[in-house]
Amino acid sequence: MLALSALLALGGRTAISASESIWAWNVQCGASALFIELRLDGRSIHHVAVPICRQPGSQQSSAAGTQRVSFSVTPSRAIIWHGYRDREDVTAAGAPLAIELSQAGADADTLMLVVAASDPLSDSVYMKTVHVAKVDKNSATDIARGLIISSRPYRLRPH
Repeated sequence: MLALSALLALGGRTAISASESIWAWNVQCGASALFIELRLDGRSIHHVAVPICRQPGSQQSSAAGTQRVSFSVTPSRAIIWHGYRDREDVTAAGAPLAIELSQAGADADTLMLVVAASDPLSDSVYMKTVHVAKVDKNSATDIARGLIISSRPYRLRPH
């Protein structure tokens, strides 16, 4: 949790020189993308493809956090949020769950994505964590028992 706090406090900045190229989530990118999927107990409950491309390291601070995806799902069972606070929060079965994804930072072969889960009715935040998305292979982060956010390389189709 301390690492997440430090990453968020720094705005996702890592030691990248201005001449180095990093990955960025940008709607103006071409055919490369990350396919991001939320699974509950092995079943896909939401997915989205986000366009990515390489940008000069000098543009990193302007890219972090500017692209966001928000969606709501209704889990079929209760989700217990363990390890994020002193007490466990619970999303009841059948209750709406809001998820927000944004870019926290990047380096030569990864995007760091902030994943936040909240109650859309009360705006109570259940958790906020970082998913390290490898741009060249599959990655997964357990965010609660049976609830996994995963990413993999993906090619967008031309319009």
